[in-house]
Amino acid sequence: GFYKPGENQERLQRLVRRAIKEGIPFDEEFQLITAKGREIWVRSICRPVIFNSRCTRLYGSVQDITEIKELLRQNAELTGLYDIVVQLSGKLIHSELEHIEDEILKALKTLGELIFVERVFIFEPDADFANFIMTREWCNTGINPEIDNHRSIPVQLLAAWQKSLAGGQWRPGRAV
Repeated sequence: GFYKPGENQERLQRLVRRAIKEGIPFDEEFQLITAKGREIWVRSICRPVIFNSRCTRLYGSVQDITEIKELLRQNAELTGLYDIVVQLSGKLIHSELEHIEDEILKALKTLGELIFVERVFIFEPDADFANFIMTREWCNTGINPEIDNHRSIPVQLLAAWQKSLAGGQWRPGRAV
């Protein structure tokens, strides 16, 4: 009863019936809802014991694989992001000089839409490396540009932001 209702429960029931009737084992992944109501992923392994052409019992295990599933999801997401970055880099490298600005803005738009953010900036260091200068910005629909409000940002501010990001303290929508 802990298996998530719908496809998960139905598939489990089919596999158990098949194991009992035909002696076919299974090793499958399912979503499960814990006693505390938390959704997790499990790997369910079942082996039928056949005696005199009849299933006399089933044995197996259920393993929590939620962390593995999340890592695989994150890996697929990052792989997709890296593929996009490689494609965009190729477009920029092969762009005619007079079209490079348009290609950069298209690249920012693609990245912003891919990772579902409000805006994407490009910063370049000034001559003294004391400040970063915002040189380009893409904003999603309905978002007001900030490029004129935050044109120059001290290096220390971005260093503090980077440190909080690396330490897991920064969250989207929260200023540092």
